[in-house]
Amino acid sequence: MDSSIQLAVCVLATALLSGCATTHTLSLSEMRAEADRSAPPPPAAPDLASLGSELKRVAFVQLVLDRNPSLEMARQAWKGALARVRRAGALQDPAVEFQLAPLSIASTNARLGFQAMISQQLPWPGKLILEDDAAKYDADAAKSDFEQARRELALAAAVLYDDYFFVARSLEINVQNAALVRDLKADALIQLEAARASIADPIAAEAELAGSPLFHSVNGTAEATTLAARSVGAVLAAQAFHWFDPPRALAEMRRILRAPGVVALVWNERRTGTALLDAYERALFEHGLDYGSVRHQDTASPTMLASFFGTIPFTTLVLPNAQRLDRAGLFGRARSSSYVPQKGHSKHDAMMHALGELFDRHQTDGHVTFDYDTRVYVAAIPL
Repeated sequence: MDSSIQLAVCVLATALLSGCATTHTLSLSEMRAEADRSAPPPPAAPDLASLGSELKRVAFVQLVLDRNPSLEMARQAWKGALARVRRAGALQDPAVEFQLAPLSIASTNARLGFQAMISQQLPWPGKLILEDDAAKYDADAAKSDFEQARRELALAAAVLYDDYFFVARSLEINVQNAALVRDLKADALIQLEAARASIADPIAAEAELAGSPLFHSVNGTAEATTLAARSVGAVLAAQAFHWFDPPRALAEMRRILRAPGVVALVWNERRTGTALLDAYERALFEHGLDYGSVRHQDTASPTMLASFFGTIPFTTLVLPNAQRLDRAGLFGRARSSSYVPQKGHSKHDAMMHALGELFDRHQTDGHVTFDYDTRVYVAAIPL
């Protein structure tokens, strides 16, 4: 073949094979390496010891991603799309043809006649590059499907973890609340047996405060709180100090208090002088349990204060206070007092009947109001 013709054929073949430049930013090897890096570790039982005592959210999500078969199927689909890229950018297989002249096989007058040909179909200039780019973008779409599946799976795992965390923590709180209620019941029974409280009083208070994050109950007494030394900033005894052993309680308060050692003793003294409060007072005298003597224990006497404070100076505050009660609130207020007969006592029904009549006679808009003088005795105890 003439050299000029050979040169023209080479130039034409180069143009046919190269076409226009690719528009994709990554090479096929880079795309394959990216797919390989996304592979999860070989399946194995999780090393629970390495996770610590608690399974954190990040670790849980990663375990789900590493072991989910659907996600691995999406990754393999991505790799399959990448495998089609090389085929899309390659020429078709060449055609090989061999022809033989049968009469020349046994002829003595002619040489063996045959013809061998190799042909290659060449696409239009630039077509291979376009097909290569199209295959790469198909692979990018498969990659996007994989990443979307991964994100959705991670979100589902995180939501599942949060739901489980909420339930687990709720169960723990319920267990703690149940233990607290058992302790409160035991403490209330001890107080009741000692004739120092009604069974409804401490249980009702604990139930109201149990949901507050600022409230913490311990099973102790004023004389032995079980609290650590120098662990509290102030001590408040509300409508309770008359139950204490003053010298021992003072020693315990000195042990647990931090400077400046603030102690406040509080009593609510119900007023009289109104039709409602005078009627309530009469009902307590008539149907209560030794109300005439017990009522004096619910107030602070000079002798009681002196037994505790001694020579320590204290400040006295008298503040107006009011309690607005509906019908159920009035009955609950009465039953919380140790001198009101509880259900089963011979005086209980008569007391409840008197309270019902009292409420019906004096209520306004379904409520009655009890007025009090709140007496507060505050001192800084030398530590």
